[in-house]
Amino acid sequence: AHDAVERWLDSTIGTAGADFTTDTIYVEDNPLLDLVHTAVRKATGAQMSLLSYLPGRYITLPSGPLTIRNIYSFYFYENTAVKLALKGKDIRAALERAAEFYDTPRWDEDNRRFTLAPAPEFRLYNYSTLAGASYAIDPSRPPGQRITHFTFEGRPVDPEAEYTLAVSNYSAVGGGRYDMLKRGRWLPIPARDIRALVIDYVREQGTVLPACDYNWYLTVPCR
Repeated sequence: AHDAVERWLDSTIGTAGADFTTDTIYVEDNPLLDLVHTAVRKATGAQMSLLSYLPGRYITLPSGPLTIRNIYSFYFYENTAVKLALKGKDIRAALERAAEFYDTPRWDEDNRRFTLAPAPEFRLYNYSTLAGASYAIDPSRPPGQRITHFTFEGRPVDPEAEYTLAVSNYSAVGGGRYDMLKRGRWLPIPARDIRALVIDYVREQGTVLPACDYNWYLTVPCR
């Protein structure tokens, strides 16, 4: 049985057209996490998705054949996809929670730059980004006041309007202190784990390229 599982893990599901790296994933939009976003949004039909980067370390998927083992290497939890109907103000609150990842920036006078570090109490697997909308994070502002720009389809997100949001079942029930997601209405979709959705998407595409839309960014006031 063990040998059969090993063969299954090493089975090829597609091709990476170039290296997928996560070297800057904590400071800018990233192709590997966007691959997960794209697969989940396509499968659920949600307007947006809020998903986490789980490894807590930098990884690279090299160009060439992609295997099931590769997908397990960066999505190793059995989380299932959930589709919520959620108000814009609650999605913004979820982004504020995600922005708590950043500790207060410090000005490095010698090198003339801001230095950023993770907040010491923030668990790395709760670091989430949003796809399907545009937003900016100012980590120099107090927690809870860091989202400075939030638009959907070119318009400001309406705090009282409902949008559809794909998340993991862990987040949907408030895991990672995303308690605001518990206010969403669960919409009916087939019960599938997120990793399987990524595997299906890669199989369907055949070749995937490390591309993303850079829909979010960090902004720090100049001195």
